Amino acid sequence: MRRAWRHLRPPARAGTAAVLAAVVIVPLVVAAVAGRGLPVESLRQSSGSAWVVSPGEGLLSLIDGPSEEVMASVRLPSVGGPYRVEQAGSSAYVADAAAGTVTRVDGGTGELSDLVQFADAGSDVSVLHGGDTVFVLDPTGRAATRIDPETLRVRATLSTAATPGPDQAVVDDAGRLWLVDAAGGGLTWFDTEKHVDLDAADSATRLVVVQGEPVLVDLAAARIRALDDRGRPGAESCLDVRRDDTLHLLGSQTDDEVFAAVSQTGNVLVATVGRDDCDRVIPVSDASEPDFGPLAQSGRYVFVPDRATGTTSVIDTRTDTVAATFSLAEPGHQVELVAKDGLVFYNDLDGATAGVLTLDGDAWRQSEALSKYDPSTGEPATVVTPDDAPDVPVAGPAPAAPQPAPAASDAPAPPSTASPPPARGAPQAATSPSTADPSPPPAQPDLPPVIASLSVEPNPPTLGAAATFRAAVSNTDDATWSWTLSESAGPVLTTSSSVGSFTATLPSTGSVNLLLSLTITGPGGTATAPPLAFTAVDPDAVAITSVTSDAPSYTPGAVATVTAALAGGSPGATWAWSATVDGSNVAVPGASGVGSVSLPVGTAGTWTVTVEVTSGARSASGSVSFVVGFPCNAGSVTAGPLDLLSGPRQVVFTVPSGCTGESHVDLDTAPWLSASPASLSLSAGQTAEVLISVVGQPAVDGLNAGAVYAFLDGGSGPGWDVVANKAPVLGATSCSVIGGWDGPAFFASFDDADGDSLVVTLTINGSTYDVGIISPGTWRRVVSFANVGTATSWVYVARDSGGATTTFHGVNAGCW
Repeated sequence: MRRAWRHLRPPARAGTAAVLAAVVIVPLVVAAVAGRGLPVESLRQSSGSAWVVSPGEGLLSLIDGPSEEVMASVRLPSVGGPYRVEQAGSSAYVADAAAGTVTRVDGGTGELSDLVQFADAGSDVSVLHGGDTVFVLDPTGRAATRIDPETLRVRATLSTAATPGPDQAVVDDAGRLWLVDAAGGGLTWFDTEKHVDLDAADSATRLVVVQGEPVLVDLAAARIRALDDRGRPGAESCLDVRRDDTLHLLGSQTDDEVFAAVSQTGNVLVATVGRDDCDRVIPVSDASEPDFGPLAQSGRYVFVPDRATGTTSVIDTRTDTVAATFSLAEPGHQVELVAKDGLVFYNDLDGATAGVLTLDGDAWRQSEALSKYDPSTGEPATVVTPDDAPDVPVAGPAPAAPQPAPAASDAPAPPSTASPPPARGAPQAATSPSTADPSPPPAQPDLPPVIASLSVEPNPPTLGAAATFRAAVSNTDDATWSWTLSESAGPVLTTSSSVGSFTATLPSTGSVNLLLSLTITGPGGTATAPPLAFTAVDPDAVAITSVTSDAPSYTPGAVATVTAALAGGSPGATWAWSATVDGSNVAVPGASGVGSVSLPVGTAGTWTVTVEVTSGARSASGSVSFVVGFPCNAGSVTAGPLDLLSGPRQVVFTVPSGCTGESHVDLDTAPWLSASPASLSLSAGQTAEVLISVVGQPAVDGLNAGAVYAFLDGGSGPGWDVVANKAPVLGATSCSVIGGWDGPAFFASFDDADGDSLVVTLTINGSTYDVGIISPGTWRRVVSFANVGTATSWVYVARDSGGATTTFHGVNAGCW
């Protein structure tokens, strides 16, 4: 149907009294008026634009960043939502969490797709996308739907068996969906298959995407861990939060970092993925009770909205400081931030204003507030409305082929004879992806066919057996049917024009992932059902779940027993074993038709044993590798004695190449020594060092025999004597006054390997004197009474050539 479109001018910016003299109006489709989108003309918008929603008005607005204008507005099917807008390039997906529906607005044309029912009302649906993959998430129904990014057609329906809460569902840049179950814990992810790890996360664990990769945030343990593409967690890092904190998380797009805004403290914490670094704390709010909202990032800047004050703080992560603060809404209003194309768009979800934050040089600038609608009337800033009645919604999520726009004309549109359009906020009919109520809606003459659902019996069907396919429909009188059964990512298997249902025998070979499509063409139009994706049972399916050897290595001449575990397969499955040594084939005796084989391994090298199982037209294979060689024995190339007079010394251990297994080394040292590490495990060709250090007083000043000993693989090994320095040993001390001497004489004896070369000093009354030796091991010094003065104590110090000292403190007990 061709339409004449009436263009409405936008009102001025908020707070601006003058009416704009000239406004470029961009044609757009109004969903609640037209029922479904029709491309009117190319929507003229720059790359710096974003769609924002006004839930209380049921309005979707397009904000252009460079011009800082509201370019267009689209009426949504109902008022209140809650609506969730997922930006996707210049386009956006709008999920009505209350109604369970999703629609897409095209950024290039302004075309609004059919409203598609993906879940029951109240299911809290949302749209997630990563790379070129888009999912509709239904937490209540514990399901997810992978859809075509443009047509919203169902590509696959996934059973998640999980109910994710906030921050518990993400899609990474590779298009993998990751979920945490808020009800019972556990991690679920989908690539080409479904994977579940029940021990990977508890029910409070969150998920973020950091540089395109998923990261687990364990609030109970205050730890974060990156996940690889197989769901394996990486090194733990700290994030100093509490399980009951009110916080908002954001994974960095530019660095291996996670940001956490904690309302209880008014701070933003920065944790580094893979590095245990918890020292970055950025104070953001000094309000008594801040109420942070979802964060946004543009380059090195992180934006933190605070609902309590209506302000948004801009953090410069290069300096970990607040670079700017903007008042974006009234206190108590929720602000939505969208970072796109180097700009940050802000949207007052509880009010009529939106705007743009722009980086000028090194400073962010706030645009004038833009009016999304007139607060007094609810009229949108820019809108395009049709002059005639709405189309009846077409069943199925795929919009019809675009129609050319009518030529511009100043002539009035012809009067409409259709019923008036729905009022603002009136509900709009929605299509279903594939799992609607099986009972068809009542027939309505002269309307297009409606396909409520598709089904297969038995469910699941079996390859090589018959299956019957049915459809619940209405308005199909005098209609032609076109069924197509195909592999999900492969060729068409069969087609049919049967009315109501058809039966076909599934092929016995090929993919088990199948797709059923149906198009019905009647007098009132054409309907195409969302494809039904299902998985058939393969009676010949076979998989080898493991191949193991009874030891990781063997010595030449031993017998290795290799066992394979099989899943599935028909009773007539055949087994075939083969083996190689360093790439060369060797015979495997007695290895036909059995699940294990005993193989003599006489040749040294790396052996690989492979088994292939054939079941009907299916086959599976697996292998295990092990090393055949002589046991590894470690040895040391470090000669003794170990001279520790000048500091610690390393002892080196090596294992030759070509051996098998590990060699274990354990060090035993005297109590005054330490060995680090005290134990080693070395494989073929490896070398390691052990550091021997003095940590106490040696037993002997000089050579200490047998102070270090190595046990190799539990047996005896090399030992080392150690040369170490021991401090002088103090002997007898005394003080006496001998007749004819002008003061007391101080005596001390020391035992040391340095002998008479010890340096001995006496300190009394603040003066230090060299002390001379009077006989082997005995030193004496006479100090005049004048120099002794009023002193009541003295100190003797003996220092050997290695710098070790011994000190004695003497007290006058009637000596002078």
